[in-house]
Amino acid sequence: MRVHVGRFGRDRARNLICRDAMAIRKVGARIREVLVRAFGEGGWRRSSDAAHRDSTTSVSPEPVPSPAFGGESVASIIEPPLGPDDRVSLEAALRDPSADVAIAALDALAERGALASMDAFLAILNNPAGYFASATRIHAVKIVTRVLGREAFDPLVRLIDDADAEVSGVAISSLAELGDPRAEASLRRVLAQPNYYLLNNRLLSLEAMARLGVAESELRGLADADPDPTVRAFVFGHARTNGGPPSRS
Repeated sequence: MRVHVGRFGRDRARNLICRDAMAIRKVGARIREVLVRAFGEGGWRRSSDAAHRDSTTSVSPEPVPSPAFGGESVASIIEPPLGPDDRVSLEAALRDPSADVAIAALDALAERGALASMDAFLAILNNPAGYFASATRIHAVKIVTRVLGREAFDPLVRLIDDADAEVSGVAISSLAELGDPRAEASLRRVLAQPNYYLLNNRLLSLEAMARLGVAESELRGLADADPDPTVRAFVFGHARTNGGPPSRS
């Protein structure tokens, strides 16, 4: 179900992050012009495309940099910080039907005081009504991980069981990035249910456990229990890369 934010609020938010300067209106013109400089000429599409590429890979995604231009980030050129009305409009834009617009709004909010919008970011992660697109949620996962650090552990663990396998996979990789050993139990649960979790997410879980320092012998045992030979091959390849071929019994 889509939340109605009103014509003025919706148009204002779109103008804040619009890539076409001809569409900009005069309400809040100065701050919108700065954001258009940040996301203009298709710039805000780049972050969306990067998020989509990350969602389809079987290896840990690289962090998507915040939009920048001329060597400057959005944060370095917006003065003063976003006012309350601008923040409200951008948070409303998170629910825009276009994932590109929503991702651009995420970037703008993250650059100008992410903690002030953390409730909105977490709502995208939780996605109780199933409204938000995968690309938007993946981008939000990365922002929450970067901003909260280990405090992002609980929301990331919950996302392991998300109905969207791509979001689940990015959450698994983000847990590995945090380096929190508490994640091991949840990752083992993924590997213990090969009929429930997709192959890609089981491989990501193995990779995450390796990054958390789980012993090679334990990884091999978990892989041997998996019905897909790709999982066993993954562990063999990881062991070979990190110290020579394993001595299998």
